[in-house]
Amino acid sequence: MTENVNWFPKHMKNSEDLLKKNLKAVDIVFEVLDARAPLSSKDMNIDRIIGQKAKIVILNKCDLSSDEGNKKWVSFFNKGNTEAALVSAVNGDGLKNITNLARKVITKAGIKHKAIRAMVVGIPNVGKSALINCIAGKKKAKAANKPGVTRAKQWIETKSQLELLDTPGILRPR
Repeated sequence: MTENVNWFPKHMKNSEDLLKKNLKAVDIVFEVLDARAPLSSKDMNIDRIIGQKAKIVILNKCDLSSDEGNKKWVSFFNKGNTEAALVSAVNGDGLKNITNLARKVITKAGIKHKAIRAMVVGIPNVGKSALINCIAGKKKAKAANKPGVTRAKQWIETKSQLELLDTPGILRPR
């Protein structure tokens, strides 16, 4: 008799609850994926949690993947009626496009604000905090090359009319 062990650490459950609780405070969700393996770095539960909230898929680390693959992934997400952007939080590629894309998406959803409030979500180590730091132009969010650095929500204001909510990564059991 084989028994399935299901684990979901308390801090991951707390992170998911934090995401649900703060959805009303934001205009849009930035789901950060690793451009080298977008589906492997996607938590399929995020779509269920955010429901109909406006969303942009940000394919981070695009400098580490092929141009051909990057274009195919952007096309894949666009066909699913989800806007996608290629970004490198290390060198700043694609960052200028994010604010314009966010404005386009929330305007389509009927939201009009001067500043756009966005929640940044994704699994650990896809570069959520690094992306926020790059957009903000300085190190405002803790970032490291290991999981679990971001442990609580943190609002970060930027010069580009974006207010970003940094959230801990969520990794669901399979």
